[in-house]
Amino acid sequence: MKKFLLVSCLLISLMFAGSNSVMAQQTLPAGGNSFESATLIQPGKYQGGPLDEETGLEKYYFIEGVKPGQEIKIKGVFIASSNTYGTLNGMVLYNEEMEELLDVSEGNNSSLALSASWLPNFDQPTYKYYIKIIDEGLWHTKSFTLEISLVDRYDANSQTDAGDSIDKALAIAPGGNYQSYLAGCYDCLPFDIKEGGTDFKDFYKITAQKGQNLTIKITPPSEAQMELAIYNTKRQLLKSETAENPGAVIDVPLDIINDGDIFAAVICEDNCSSNLVAYTLDIATAITSAEKAVITKEEATGQLDEQSSLEELIVGDTLSVEELREQLYPFEFKPGISLSTSASSLTSFLIGYLVLWIILYIYFALCLYFIAKKTNTPNGWLAWIPVANVFLMIQIAQKPLWWFILLLIPFVNIVIIVILWMKIAERRGKPNWLGILMIVPVVGIIIPGYLAFSGKGKIEITPPYAATGTQEANKPVVGYKHPCKYCEKLIPPNSTVCPFCGKANPLGPYRCPKCHEPIEKEWQVCPKCNQNLRIVCPHCGKITFFGDHCEDCGARLFIKCPHCGQEQPPLSDNCIKCGKPLKVEKR
Repeated sequence: MKKFLLVSCLLISLMFAGSNSVMAQQTLPAGGNSFESATLIQPGKYQGGPLDEETGLEKYYFIEGVKPGQEIKIKGVFIASSNTYGTLNGMVLYNEEMEELLDVSEGNNSSLALSASWLPNFDQPTYKYYIKIIDEGLWHTKSFTLEISLVDRYDANSQTDAGDSIDKALAIAPGGNYQSYLAGCYDCLPFDIKEGGTDFKDFYKITAQKGQNLTIKITPPSEAQMELAIYNTKRQLLKSETAENPGAVIDVPLDIINDGDIFAAVICEDNCSSNLVAYTLDIATAITSAEKAVITKEEATGQLDEQSSLEELIVGDTLSVEELREQLYPFEFKPGISLSTSASSLTSFLIGYLVLWIILYIYFALCLYFIAKKTNTPNGWLAWIPVANVFLMIQIAQKPLWWFILLLIPFVNIVIIVILWMKIAERRGKPNWLGILMIVPVVGIIIPGYLAFSGKGKIEITPPYAATGTQEANKPVVGYKHPCKYCEKLIPPNSTVCPFCGKANPLGPYRCPKCHEPIEKEWQVCPKCNQNLRIVCPHCGKITFFGDHCEDCGARLFIKCPHCGQEQPPLSDNCIKCGKPLKVEKR
């Protein structure tokens, strides 16, 4: 009986060993001779061959169900049937649209090993790839092995790839340490190894709380140069930092002032010199000192007697006496002074300052209005509008309106104010030296009231100020050239493209790509449609103003739909004409 059991166990072990051997290396199915007849294969190791005129010099296979963040690795070993010289084998990887992604080939070797890999991004739920095996040599392949494997390169300990836009951002928690991956440069290693992919950018969504101090740290491999950009929920850029050299660590601190989400974009620069960039993302959190200090209600609202000390206000040894003093600044912590009294005093001071400012503004506006009325200066109502009242004052003084610029220059504006009020005093029939008193404290407040409400004086009846010059001089000059807003060279006034730099719209204002209203380069969003005016250039990947051209690479900020050919600004991930996804290639 014991012998029977022993023999049975031995037979079962041999059966399992045999099955494992079959799983380790399978016979490769006969591949098709075109994309349409390609044969489905699964990840594994296959034995195939030969490749010749009789069996076919090209074999087509396909694999499907590859998830975003899964790297497909292909390895082929080819054994020549005869002479070493004159052999040439290759492997080509295609996407689902039968577009070539990788092409690796080599010859003149009796035993040739080729490798290739590809890392996709989060554009679609699963991917399908075609694999073509080629023999183009004079001496053909006797046999070959084909090994296909899927390696999980998921981002941030998830089961997928982080998206390449804010809308597809991967949610992660603060205080974590995450391993993530990007596809590095294409075709940058020796010719017998080819790696690439479409995963050049990862977006993460981080839910932060008010009072937190976040530090986002990117640690790349030694040969990769990275960039970190942080956005708010309105897609406005908060901070951006690019590593100065390959392998440099990026460390960006961020103080959170409101509860909500922030978005971190990790980008591989154009000069990344590794094929697969495995980087570490650390999100450290700290609590500000204001949250560490805990003061009881009785101590915060009551009076401190002589026996009280600062040390008694510290709970859990989380805050030093010096830090507590800084929190109580500008009110010194002394016996007999409560925290509530200090806060109330500060509030009363701010309210009083605001009321005084409003009273003075109304007083000066009223004075300027009556001065304009008594000097027959039109549009006296401008006295009540900020900034516009300055132009009204210049008109009363009968000076050119461009004097407003002089009022913006430090020290010069003091002289200009004196000159203006001297002229205003003359127009009211008063001594012009009254204008000098405008720079004297307290007295300068009285002078406008005196000029506005004093008795009758020598009142001049003069027309409002108008620009000088003849009607002939005001006519536009035919053929007059204007500077290009890009290269500043003079070009014809009807130019739609600069003949020197070749950029479009060289004379007109910048316009919003969404509502076409005029915009300025300093603006973050369009004031009419709230369109974000800071975007990632689809050509160079840098943050740029949403004008006609990228500020870094100079390329026109338009992308072309790969399906219908429609040119459009990069406002969304789908084509405005056919509605299909836009695929922006890395340049």
